[in-house]
Amino acid sequence: MAHKAMPWVGALLCVFVLAARAQGLPALETAIWPGDREPPTPAELASRAADPGFVEQDAPARYLGPDRQRMQWWRVRIDRPWDNPSHPILALYAPYTNTVQVLMPPDYRLRRMSLRSSDFDRTHSRHALVLELPDAWEPSQPVYIGVEPGQRLPMRMELVTNGEFEAADIRHLQWVWSLFAGIAMVMVVVAVFGVVMRARELLYLAASIAAMLLFQGLVLGEFYSLPVGQWLATTDYRIIWFARSLQEAFLLLFAVEFLGTRRHLPNLGRALQVIAACFLVLAVLAWVPLSPFAGKALPAFGSVLLALGTLLLLVTLVLRVRQRNLEAWFFLVAWLPLLVLDGLRELELLRLTSLYPDNEYVPLYASAWASLMLAVGVAKRMHAVLDERDVAVVAAELDPLTGVFNHRAILERLQRAAAGAANGVSVLYLDLDHFKLVNDRFGHAVGDACLTVAVGVIRSELRAGDSLGRLGGEEFLAVLPGANQEQALRIGERIRAEVERVGETVADHDIRLTISIGLASAESAAACGDLVDRADQAMYQAKGEGRNRVRVATAGT
Repeated sequence: MAHKAMPWVGALLCVFVLAARAQGLPALETAIWPGDREPPTPAELASRAADPGFVEQDAPARYLGPDRQRMQWWRVRIDRPWDNPSHPILALYAPYTNTVQVLMPPDYRLRRMSLRSSDFDRTHSRHALVLELPDAWEPSQPVYIGVEPGQRLPMRMELVTNGEFEAADIRHLQWVWSLFAGIAMVMVVVAVFGVVMRARELLYLAASIAAMLLFQGLVLGEFYSLPVGQWLATTDYRIIWFARSLQEAFLLLFAVEFLGTRRHLPNLGRALQVIAACFLVLAVLAWVPLSPFAGKALPAFGSVLLALGTLLLLVTLVLRVRQRNLEAWFFLVAWLPLLVLDGLRELELLRLTSLYPDNEYVPLYASAWASLMLAVGVAKRMHAVLDERDVAVVAAELDPLTGVFNHRAILERLQRAAAGAANGVSVLYLDLDHFKLVNDRFGHAVGDACLTVAVGVIRSELRAGDSLGRLGGEEFLAVLPGANQEQALRIGERIRAEVERVGETVADHDIRLTISIGLASAESAAACGDLVDRADQAMYQAKGEGRNRVRVATAGT
């Protein structure tokens, strides 16, 4: 038995050894071309003639950063032969607008690579610049990477297997495009509400989110893979400049509207509008052919403008927060992550900090957070505005003393009830008896108390769908949709009896309040035109017969 098991044990040991061997990848060794010497030519690199000029680094470089004035060359090689079944990939992550020149085995042909290149390998995402090396890569076959000059962010370099890179690339695409879709959805919803509600601040926010989405898609490189990607690539830095300028312009215009600066901080509001206008000018100048000097001066001016706008907006937010403005809190919570990242990005361009190579998704997270929180803040504000409008509408329909509908509103309720009078409609015309004598004898305060008591009684006897309104003075109209004459008469009699009972004493005075009621009914919408007049005449009939009674209008009344 043991003899038969030996081949299986040996096979398992071989698999274990091969797996363990595959897990450990060769280490990178890097060297940099000295900054005080003239950079080598591609021919010198390809022939290895320039190798003695490179300075070996004690620790392998993880980041390849550009020089501001000239090409920066790096030499990269492995410390032992590549023995992994999956071929090697040297990936340059977060390249932003960087352009590199590469010479690599086996042919050492000069390649110029950029996310915006029209010949970009479409089998990969725009997540990284991918250097596919031969399966039999040896330490004696270095890779030369030259980063073209400019003020750009450094690139993170990583050696991985092809399988590892493909898996990470798929995860990248799924995550990034999910965030893009989320931001786009927020933008569309905000824009639709802005158009429907004719709210300028919503349109400003939608425009800012759209520009932010364009900027992030260009920075991460994925928008260059869209059908318009080839055109985007021809615009070079201009489209990025354009998107960022529009983002800041519309954000400042949105802040002016959203934070109410025109009313509460007019000077700061005007300053923010001026800076927004300057950003709009920069967005236009991005497409205008400029002299080399202007082409360098305008980005510097844009940075100064960004710093000034950020400072003024921050001051505005602090002042509005001190004024207990809820919108300012929402704006600050939404915008603060982007503000911090903008500051770190500027510091990184100055070589004072390092954030982006290892945290390339953070700006996208911050953009998604800002879009969502600002949209929530606007939604909350719109909800408050609609609530205030509803309160104003209701207040405009109510009688301030009794709280029932006023003359106009109760007649509108009657029109609605008449329009849907499939089962008929009835009205009660109610008038308090001897009300002028009550006012003359006891004063208007007691008279108002009598009105309040009468309204309370009438409301308690009406049904859930009925409406009550004050026509003026001591006259009221009750609209009873779907009630026939018999049902309305019962309701009217209950009201009359309860007013007589409750009205014995009002405000500690012996009032003996009573009410006269006229009733009119209609079985169809066509017969509703003279309901109020008929009920009014029936009420006068009740007055003429001695008051404190209900009278029903007839067709001939």
